[in-house]
Amino acid sequence: MCDVNNNTQLPDYDKPPVVETILGVQFEQIPELKNAQLGAFWSSLDTNKWCIVEDATFLPPQFERFEDSTQWHDGLQLRLKRESACRLQIKNHTQDRMIQVQNSRFHFNWLGKSGGKYPRYREVFGEFEASLKKFQCFLEEGKIGAIQPNQWEITYVNHIPLGSVWHNPREWDFFKLIKSDDLSGELVASESLEGNWRFVIPPEKGRLHIHWQHVVGTNAGDQNNEFIRLVFTARGAIEDGIPEAVAKGLALGRKTIVSSFKELMSDKANQYWGLKCQ
Repeated sequence: MCDVNNNTQLPDYDKPPVVETILGVQFEQIPELKNAQLGAFWSSLDTNKWCIVEDATFLPPQFERFEDSTQWHDGLQLRLKRESACRLQIKNHTQDRMIQVQNSRFHFNWLGKSGGKYPRYREVFGEFEASLKKFQCFLEEGKIGAIQPNQWEITYVNHIPLGSVWHNPREWDFFKLIKSDDLSGELVASESLEGNWRFVIPPEKGRLHIHWQHVVGTNAGDQNNEFIRLVFTARGAIEDGIPEAVAKGLALGRKTIVSSFKELMSDKANQYWGLKCQ
């Protein structure tokens, strides 16, 4: 059965190559929110369930701009130097869910690298929404501040192993942005490839970023240690800090990613992953 969102049918796969999804919101920094409060937020959760916690590097703000002066620059517009600031990564006991929180971002990850089956967007979004609400309540009850969202972001990470839809670099043209003529020639032949593409979500509602990476010799939970890591990230602005716009933006990002993935794959690749909606 096709997955339906806002009366729009989206491509659906029996066995998609997605190994991780990340739903997130960026918000204006809260002056009273310190590292100690982030630790207190973790303590406010069910620590029997959310029992693994680590510090991570603080993520700089990202904004998708459309002014002429920023058209050909990366979405990264501002870097804040806060040596003491950190991002907290909180994993559940089965390590297939993760909450990431810092002073300016809240992300929720589904982690499927151990081979877990993708639970589908509705379930992941529901967990993201519930976790974000807990964080908002924590801020309000502690009189720390309130979230004023300025950017939505959604990421799908795909691992496409050797022996699936490709067996050598000449077959990387299953991804339509890569042309077969680019993969081999009389003098040289492709051995590895890394690339980035960027697209506007019309009419300037955000951008879709695609990153292709050929990975060899890592332990990523795949059946073999050679695969393509293909990451689709969509993000866009939330005007006037309206909280309800987060869900709307994420739905747009999901639609953009899922539809673009299907359109950018060869018919053979889509068939391999069990495409159900044409």
